[in-house]
Order: sequence, then structure tokens, then C-alpha cells
Amino acid sequence: PALAPSQRPWYRLARDSAGLQLTAAYEMAGLPESGVSLAQKLSEGQGVVGVDLVFSAFDAFAHASMEGHEGGVLVTDEKGALLSRYADAAYAQPPLTRLESLAGSANGFAAAAAALAQHEGSSIQTVQGQEMVFARSAVAATPATRLWVTAFSPVAPFAAPLRAVQRELLWLALGALLLILPLAYFLSRWLGRMLGGLVQQAQRIQHGDLSGDAMPASPIAELQALCTAQHAMKLALRERSQALQEAMRQLSCLVDSGRQLAERRTSVEVAQQCVASACALVGASSAQLWRREGSDQLRLVAESHHPDLPATAWAQAPSIACADGGVPSDPCATVFLRREPLVHSRGQGPALDLGAQARVAQWLQMQGAMAVPERALDALIAVPILLGGTQADGVLVLLNPRQAQDGSAGVQEAVAGAQTLAAQAGIALENLALAQSQEDFMTALIKLIAGAVDAKSDYTGGHCARVPELARMLAEAASATDSGPLVDFHFSTAQQWREFHIGTWLHDCGKVTTPEFVMDKATKLEVVYNRIHEVRMRFEVL
Repeated sequence: PALAPSQRPWYRLARDSAGLQLTAAYEMAGLPESGVSLAQKLSEGQGVVGVDLVFSAFDAFAHASMEGHEGGVLVTDEKGALLSRYADAAYAQPPLTRLESLAGSANGFAAAAAALAQHEGSSIQTVQGQEMVFARSAVAATPATRLWVTAFSPVAPFAAPLRAVQRELLWLALGALLLILPLAYFLSRWLGRMLGGLVQQAQRIQHGDLSGDAMPASPIAELQALCTAQHAMKLALRERSQALQEAMRQLSCLVDSGRQLAERRTSVEVAQQCVASACALVGASSAQLWRREGSDQLRLVAESHHPDLPATAWAQAPSIACADGGVPSDPCATVFLRREPLVHSRGQGPALDLGAQARVAQWLQMQGAMAVPERALDALIAVPILLGGTQADGVLVLLNPRQAQDGSAGVQEAVAGAQTLAAQAGIALENLALAQSQEDFMTALIKLIAGAVDAKSDYTGGHCARVPELARMLAEAASATDSGPLVDFHFSTAQQWREFHIGTWLHDCGKVTTPEFVMDKATKLEVVYNRIHEVRMRFEVL
């Protein structure tokens, strides 16, 4: 039978260790594949939050990274064990086995990658008779654990065309030299300089230098075609590199957002963290978070701006009606009721009602964007915040995400990022609600015990209800004291006040088991009956 989550290795590892932990590879429970888990103990020590990372997702990442290029990608842990791999058929023999050590692999390309050890950078090595370029980089999975990504590709596709053209041109120059020696001499020098520039450019590309936008020009058609192809290759590599860096930035932002949300202890802190993360993740100029108020209203609880914009305080925003029935025209109400994302961009999407237009105008006026009205609103994205995956709790609204400048594909990426943040916020809010309900239940149970103690005796009835109020007033007066023996006494956190409050309610809980003849005695010597007669009898005997 499957182990309970609290009995699994990732749970025990996070429970017994501080900070974010990365488990070793293992077979996922309920899944036909293996992977690793990221887990971290909650700050209160009452639970663990974990994320499963399956190796099939690593393989898909490696495959997408090498699409259209020769070579392969290997992902290893700090001990050199292979977690994920992808390579063209020419470089995948003998086959690589997951979790095997690269240093002992029969595959020459994997063994050469292991020789790089745990050092970032690139190098050229000869493997199986051909020159290969290896590039190695570390990815911090946790503050104490890194994963290593190694990519390799043959050098020949980069240098072979240049060398072939160079040899051809040198033969032509030699023939011209035999015919017209002076002309051949000057021509060879001119071509040598041109080819030298191309070779230098190829070497810069080989070493990862993709700077420069100017394309070299040549009156020779073949050289011009080579310059054009080389320039296009450089631009494509630079675009892929920038896209990979942006993806890594977004992934890092999402991981950091999840960690920050897990540390928040109030719904207001969760809302503020969510909108701040939204601006950082998708580059939104502004972000708002609306939450349910009552049964048919949405209220603005948090907002944030892009760091480059002035931090102007919001005016009190009106609530938005979102009652079921009819056709809502406000974007927030529409998203809340339908539980589906909504996108409005440059004449696309549903029309904005007057209330929504006023809020957008307030956004733009705050940012000083009203001077260019035709460019003021690139995109408006609203996604629902769901509790338990089904119950709508609020709406996250983003204005002018940076990806919207890249067309529909960029807008879809922004929507996906906003949905991920909304899901993280929903989980954090749901956890806070569960924790609050647990605290309310314990408080009600404690008051029930105190009420039972008060109801047990008419002589002490109401005592357990009066002591908490009197103790609170005394504690507040003692905390406010700035001189005397109580000057160092104070409760600095809400948890300390809660513990003190619980103690005052439970100070007489032992009376639940105290016999009635002890609690309800009418005289000081009474037990089951009045023993004053025994005292009188003793004196009479004496």
C-alpha cells in the first residue's frame, strides 16, 4: 500500500532539516515514472510543503533545448548521477541509463562531460575522432544543492563551411597569382582580411560571444551568403539564449513566489505578495487583487506597480457587484462568476463598462500614460483565484504585461504566468483559512471547557469568563508601563497574546474533575457533611 504523505522520505527530510530540501531520485507514488521532490518545513513546524519534479519533464526540457541543433543535453546531480538526457542518435550510443554515473559511462560523450567536473564554462574536446564543444552550467535547485546542465555539439557545423570556402578561395588566389603576381598578391591580402574577420566572428560565436548587430558585407556572392548565414545563426542563437534566460528568470520568480507565499501568515500579506510577484513575473505595469466580500461583492485588497513607476497611493476603490444572474459587464465580475481568465488587448476581447474604464483610466493617470492614449492600454488580463480548485475567492488583474508586446503568443504566456500565481495565492489563502478555522475551533473548545467549569458550581459561576477580561486589562496595563519593576514586561507578537489568552481561559480547567462537595462546600470544614460537630465532640471529650 502507498505510504501516507507524512511517512514519505521527502516529508521526513524537510521535517528534520531547515530550509528548502531536494530529495534523491525515487519512484513516484501513483506515477509510472521517477523523479525528485522539493520540500520545505512550514515555519510553525506543523507541516511540509512539497513539489514533485518528474524526470520526464526534464527530458522534455532537454529535447526542446536542442531542437534543430546537433548534439545533446545532460542534466546531472552534484554527484554526477544522470537525471535527464537527450542526444541525437549519433551521440546516444551506447545508450545512457538514468541515474548512472557519467564518469563510468560507456558513452564517450557522457564520459567527456564528466571530465569537466563541477566547473561552469565551456571547452573543446576530441571525442571519438571529432571535435566537440562542451558547455556546463549550474542551476541552484536549493540554497545548498545544485543541478548541472551540460550541453555538447560538434564543432564541424560551425567551422567546416568557413574552412571549405577558405580553401576554395585560396586555390583561386593561387591561380590568379600565377597569372598576375602583383594583382594576386593584393587580392590575397584583401581576401585574407575578409576571411580572417569571418573566422574571428565564428570563433567568437564558438566561445559564446553573440554581441554585435552589424552584418559584414562582401562584393563576392559566396562570401556575402556566408556572412548572411553566419549573421542569421548568431541572431538565432542570441534569441534562443535570451528566451532561455527569460524562462529561467520566470521559473526562479515562480519558485521564489511560492516560497514567499508559504511564509505569509495573513491574507493581506498573501495578497500583497501575489500582486508584487505578478509585476515581477510578467512585467505588468500595475496589478490588483480583488477578493469576495459577502456573497455578491468584490473588494480591492491589494495593488502594486512596476518598480520603475512612481508609488502613488490608490484612492478608495468602490466594490464590484458580482451577483449570479444576468450578464455581468465588469471584467472582474465576469471572471469571478465564470471562473475563466479574460483578456482584453488592443480592440480584442469584451468591451469594458464605465466602471472598468474608470479604473483603467485611474491606472494610466497614476502612471502618467494618458499623454499617449492610443498606446495606453496594450492588454488587460484578469484570472480567477480558486480555493480547492472550484470555489472562486477573488480575481487577479494585470495591466500591460511586458509579454503583450510580443503579440498573441506573449499574451498567452502572460495569462499562463498569472494563472500560476493565482493558483499559488489560492493555495496560500486556503491554508490560512484552514489554520484560522483550526484556531477558532480550539478557542471555542477552550471556552466550552471554561463554561462547563462555571456551570458546575453556583458559588464560582462566571469566574472563568471574568478572569480572561481582568487578566487582559492587567497585561495591557503592564505592557504599557515605562518605569518600575514591570518596565521589561511586554507581549510583542500576536502569538504571545494568544498563548496568554488561552492560559487565562484554562486556568481552572482542573475543576472539571473536582468533586461537587469540594467546589460547593457551604463551610470551610465541610466534606460530605459539616464536620464542625466532630470538633465540638472532641472538645467535649477532652
